[in-house]
Amino acid sequence: MDWATYWLAILSVLLSVATVGGQLALIVHVLRSTKEPISVLFWILLLIFMPIVGAVAYLLFGMELKKRRLRRRHRGRRVVATPKGIEFDRDAQPVWNLVANLNQLGPWPMTVERFFCDGESLFDDLVESIRTAKHSIWIETYLFRSDALGERVAEALCERARASVDVRILYDAVGSYKTKRRFWRMLRSAGVKVACFSPANPLKGRFQIQYRNHRKITVIDDRCGYVGGFNIGEEYLGAGAPHGVWRDTHLRATGPIVTALAAVFAQDWDFGTGERLPLSCSVGEPQAGGAATAVLASSAEWHIRSIHSILLDRIATARERIDLSTAYFVPDPALRFALCDAARRGVAVRLLVPGYAHKRFVRWASQSFYTELLREGVDIHEFMGGQFHAKVATFDRRWSLVGSANLDARSLRLNDEVAMLIDSPAVAQQLAAQFQRDLEASVCIEPSGWLHRSRRRAVVERLASLMSPIL
Repeated sequence: MDWATYWLAILSVLLSVATVGGQLALIVHVLRSTKEPISVLFWILLLIFMPIVGAVAYLLFGMELKKRRLRRRHRGRRVVATPKGIEFDRDAQPVWNLVANLNQLGPWPMTVERFFCDGESLFDDLVESIRTAKHSIWIETYLFRSDALGERVAEALCERARASVDVRILYDAVGSYKTKRRFWRMLRSAGVKVACFSPANPLKGRFQIQYRNHRKITVIDDRCGYVGGFNIGEEYLGAGAPHGVWRDTHLRATGPIVTALAAVFAQDWDFGTGERLPLSCSVGEPQAGGAATAVLASSAEWHIRSIHSILLDRIATARERIDLSTAYFVPDPALRFALCDAARRGVAVRLLVPGYAHKRFVRWASQSFYTELLREGVDIHEFMGGQFHAKVATFDRRWSLVGSANLDARSLRLNDEVAMLIDSPAVAQQLAAQFQRDLEASVCIEPSGWLHRSRRRAVVERLASLMSPIL
């Protein structure tokens, strides 16, 4: 045996040992995690049968936030005293107790000034509010494009920044990765403070790209706030969408609840930059006719998966009707069981999802759950009037949930999301009316036809559902 062959054999053995060692180390890491059992099984099987692909995928998508980053997040958590004099129905006390135990902000009074279901009306209103700002403009978004709409919003922000208004933008590193660097430079040169949320950096041990900030919050002068599903980009005006329509839901709110939104932004700004922002000490007086509202800021940590917890609670206590709208529907077992159980109790459960595939693989995974839900009596509708992106839920014509979270593992367990839990029959009625209009542009999935779809399609759906822990 020559020396070259000898050293190649040694190198081959060392690589094999390193591969097996790394494989075992990652499997142990998975077992020590706080993941759901189905997720643990998924990652272990992937690491065993596809070690290289599994290792790369786990480093990018599977590893949990490090403890020091969790401590940093908790350090930045803002505690704001609940305004005094708030009145709410006593039968809602268990809900508000749950909100408090989840360390969320509420109940606070809120007035919903307007709902937006199309991008044109939202961004016209938003730009006008920006132009009249006197003190501060705080924007937190998953995606901020450097296209025509992004330039329009940026122009208004730069004008206010030059007028000494405190203008801040917090964008997500993955969501806004296509945004041109010169766009951020232009904003900074005008005095806008721009920060990036959690960029992946292997040199600093940041391999994960799955923990994203998916929140969409705008707070202007501590007097008005915007929350919902719209990002900032031309596609949200319908560019490139089916039928030229992008259907989403956003709301503009006033009242003390705006301070709670500012607290969420301040926490995320601290996490992203290390800078602790001052918050207004005054939260305003409760407004007559204002709705009791909680701001739910959900994150990847187990103890603040608040949107998931509240959603399960509202489904479990519903007695008459549940209407759910979501852009992505890949439910975990707890959510599926809750929906099926509600239907068995005689609750009218209606689910509205996109009819056009924004992400085909996710659509297949979503459809794999139709059979179980249809058999239990859940009504499923697919929206055909454009690209559907709304994230809304109403319960018993009283409670509403509006925000940025979809009904999938990524939103409910991985992403940073925000939603408003609103106790108001008037608000629920507005959302129910819009839901009914959406149904008129939708097709109903008939159980008889669905159960007899081709076996090939059913197999594709089941294969796609195997990826549900990370979808």
